[in-house]
Amino acid sequence: YPLVTFTVVMLYFYLHGVLEPLWISANIPVIVGAVMVTMLEYRFPHYRQWRPQIPEVRNDLMYMASVQMVLPKMLVFLFVIWLIDPLQQSGLMLPDYWPHHAPVWLQAILMILVADFLRYWLHVAAHKNRTLWRLHAVHHSPHRLYWLNVGRFHPLEKALQMLLDTLPFILLGVSPEVIALYFVFYAVNGFFQHSNIELRYGVLNYIVSSAELHRWHHSRIPEESNRNYGNNLIIWDLLFGTWFLPAGRKILDVGLHNRNYPLHFAGQLIAPFTPGAEGNDTGSQGMGRALRRAVFWLRMKTVYLFQVLPFLQVTDKPQRTQNRILKKILKANAATRFGTEHRFDDIKNSDDFARNVPLQDYESLRPYIEEQEARHTPALTADFPLMYAVTSGTGSAPKYIPVTSRAMKQFRNEQRVFAWVQYQLCPQAFSDAILCFVSPAIEGYRASGIPYGSVSGVFYKTMPRQIRRNYVVPPAVIDIEDYELKYKLILRLALAEPRISCLAGANPSSFLRLLEILNSSRDAFVESLETGELQPIGTVDASLRESIAACLKPCPARARELRALAGKEEITYADLWPDIRLLSVWTGGSCGIALGTLRQKLPQSTSIIELGYLSSEFRGTVTHDPVSGDGIPTLHHHYFEFVETDAWDRNEKQTVTLQQLETGKEYYIIVTTVSGLYRYFMNDIVHVTGRFRNTPVMRFVQKGRGTTSITGEKMYEDHILQALRKAEEAFHFTTLFMMTLADEEQACYRMYLEPGQFLPGRAAEVAEYIDKRLGDINIEYQGKRAS
Repeated sequence: YPLVTFTVVMLYFYLHGVLEPLWISANIPVIVGAVMVTMLEYRFPHYRQWRPQIPEVRNDLMYMASVQMVLPKMLVFLFVIWLIDPLQQSGLMLPDYWPHHAPVWLQAILMILVADFLRYWLHVAAHKNRTLWRLHAVHHSPHRLYWLNVGRFHPLEKALQMLLDTLPFILLGVSPEVIALYFVFYAVNGFFQHSNIELRYGVLNYIVSSAELHRWHHSRIPEESNRNYGNNLIIWDLLFGTWFLPAGRKILDVGLHNRNYPLHFAGQLIAPFTPGAEGNDTGSQGMGRALRRAVFWLRMKTVYLFQVLPFLQVTDKPQRTQNRILKKILKANAATRFGTEHRFDDIKNSDDFARNVPLQDYESLRPYIEEQEARHTPALTADFPLMYAVTSGTGSAPKYIPVTSRAMKQFRNEQRVFAWVQYQLCPQAFSDAILCFVSPAIEGYRASGIPYGSVSGVFYKTMPRQIRRNYVVPPAVIDIEDYELKYKLILRLALAEPRISCLAGANPSSFLRLLEILNSSRDAFVESLETGELQPIGTVDASLRESIAACLKPCPARARELRALAGKEEITYADLWPDIRLLSVWTGGSCGIALGTLRQKLPQSTSIIELGYLSSEFRGTVTHDPVSGDGIPTLHHHYFEFVETDAWDRNEKQTVTLQQLETGKEYYIIVTTVSGLYRYFMNDIVHVTGRFRNTPVMRFVQKGRGTTSITGEKMYEDHILQALRKAEEAFHFTTLFMMTLADEEQACYRMYLEPGQFLPGRAAEVAEYIDKRLGDINIEYQGKRAS
């Protein structure tokens, strides 16, 4: 090593004295050094099994030509055009800070010291920072070390390196002769550093970044590879405690943990855009998928900058934010009939608001909602609804919650913030296909022609195309009214997708239902995967059938995989998609029962995140702690008030503001939104668990008194009574006593009925009749019962 290094350095000085231009006298010694190292590798190999194969040599030659030769010249040209020339014209260059009059060899040593200091910290960051590590993993991908793979760097990482080891010295006006000498030493030392030569550096192991040291840096064991960061010198590792050379041990196993990481040039260019590929036993899957991942990564960075950061900033001063939101809502709707009647113009603070506006429920707001729709006058809000979110009401009539354009914009903003939270928890979840359960975007139209349905369904339909491509289920399937057919289609489409990384939906029971259908009809789904046909599809209308048929292509490979599971008593999600990384569902209340069962059927590596306090009326929280499900209230969009549960039950209705909440207590929640829900009593109970900065965080507990909800159906006492009265009329009996219990464990309702007349053998018939009437009365019950 010292002999070859000395030889090429002296050759550089000799050629520089007799040859022009400089690039010739710099490159000839490097070529000579490469030839000498190649001969030494052949004659004195460290490991014979590390001798490269032809594809590896071809691959590394591509890196050497494109990344180490062409790219640097392009970058230097851009540095000069975009930075150096403008700085020179402005007189902002820094030549006075460099010892230009010192000997060339001394300047080169100084340059090596400074450049290595900067590159040391970049190298440390490349191992510690998740994003930089994806780029740097390309350099750690070889399964064996030999001199030519010294040039294996992703182009983006090479650009970062040149920002530190080239650009600063150009700005300092370092002479080309010094930079050329640095290049000669840098290149030949790098050849030796990665070489497959049997070497003993001795005392030089404490000066230069040697092959003996650098081989440990390429170890597959993180505790060994996160050492010896030096580029040319090792002195910074000695100084900062990262020097590592265990005595009496040799290293053989080098490379990444993932042995399926792509090793060809094109695959490695896109591999950094496959989150987790460097650590998991998965590789990148084509340029299209990689580009989509890159777009999604960039999208999440944008969301953080424009949505997440502003949201987090307002948590420092929650009361100021709430006062601003209240004034904004009242000012925008002061001219409405509701605003005039309740003197919005006179309201100066939260106390005025509480005095002027009594607590509301849907029935007190229904006349304003219906007037605004029928007469198209601003009875409730200045903005007219784009749609209505439909949910069950306390009586037989459903609630139609108005959704204005401003509310839709808020929903979209909140959904992006939650997507960012999920991405932070598990970026690998967005690497492949996503299986979602949402309600239909449009379930029907009001007399005015305004649609009603689900806001989440609207977002599902209108997601950007690059994100929508990852969805397993097309929106057309979501709109199918026949739940049995819908679930079979969702399952069939999902089975055709070999890689699903994320499951998302409100209720865990929906995902359990898919497994029930699969395990009861395995042969039918195997046949469908083989033929590309599905028997029930013939029952849908022609246009929908045509759009769905395009998705049902034969998948013989997946059919074989499913047949291979024939010996298993029950097929689980872990069997079907072992790469599921994230499940996003409600985890609290009765959903926790179904979730416990579902958890056992998922891969062990799957993370679970609470969906948050989310209703048809508004999104109340964005999940802050994925484990506990605690959420930060959406204080930047809605005005919140609360009443302690014990106080409410004592008929004390004095409200408190968000800032006044006490940790550990439970409260009923009252909300004011841009869609015209003013001091709207949600009949929801939340538990305050702590604070994020200065803002209380909370978790949904349950519906309030008079309501049960096993899986989101929101069953009121009056619903049961109405259905029973209809049964009495149909079967000609009277009721002496009745009690109905919600059985969370079995996910059903049990009615205990003592009729005044004997009904021999008709209990099952009466039960079926009441069940159907409950569906007529409560549309949420009907939907959840069917699904």
